[in-house]
Amino acid sequence: MGDKMSRSDCNWLSPGAVSALVMMCLCIGTMLTGCGLEGTAARLPGPRRQVVLAFKYALYAYQCEYGRLPYDPRGEAAALYKLRRFVDVDRLPPVEGRPRMAFDEKKEMLVGSPFRYLNRPGVALDEVAPDLIILAERKEYAVQGRWLLCADGGLTFERCGRYGVGDIYPLEDRADATR
Repeated sequence: MGDKMSRSDCNWLSPGAVSALVMMCLCIGTMLTGCGLEGTAARLPGPRRQVVLAFKYALYAYQCEYGRLPYDPRGEAAALYKLRRFVDVDRLPPVEGRPRMAFDEKKEMLVGSPFRYLNRPGVALDEVAPDLIILAERKEYAVQGRWLLCADGGLTFERCGRYGVGDIYPLEDRADATR
């Protein structure tokens, strides 16, 4: 009975267990650092940011499962409907001045969506420009600016409304918008 560990004591360190441990650490680290946001964006409270973050993680989960972002030839509302397994819109905080979002099971669409979405076939986040805007709050719901989600996961609060879904958001402007 010595102080040294034998190789048999480490059998639980299978590749799957190590991967799970690494993913758990990354998730916890992201939560502790303000969900990966910097500057002002990390400090801005409110339901609008929470809703965008919920859809950000739903898009990531969808891509992890299917290898690509959701696409539907019927439009962005039908493409966002495919996220219903990954985001519970009934539990999202209400945002003043916006209709409640809901997944319409008959139409197979997300109704009341506050977003414009990059609904293009075959898009994978790691295969497009990192500053490509994939999700943006609709201009009609923007109050003092709007949230933009870029392909690299960057979340930016844009005050002037120059950019839209599918645009490349200049990195130098992004730095200004988030600080």
